[in-house]
Amino acid sequence: MLRNSFRLIGLALATLLTGCSEPEAGPEREAVPVVAEQVRLLPEIMEIEAVGSARASTSAEIFPE
Repeated sequence: MLRNSFRLIGLALATLLTGCSEPEAGPEREAVPVVAEQVRLLPEIMEIEAVGSARASTSAEIFPE
């Protein structure tokens, strides 16, 4: 039991010591420009004409609780 206590204390000390090290410096990245704009709703302009039928390959049924 004493041996397990020493192991536990050693593990705690090792964890504390590794947590105190300085963080590694990663590669510096160049800043990326970001542009923010107002959201605009546009009508759908794509139109497709076809003859036939369509069926989904998978489906799901949703029920309220």
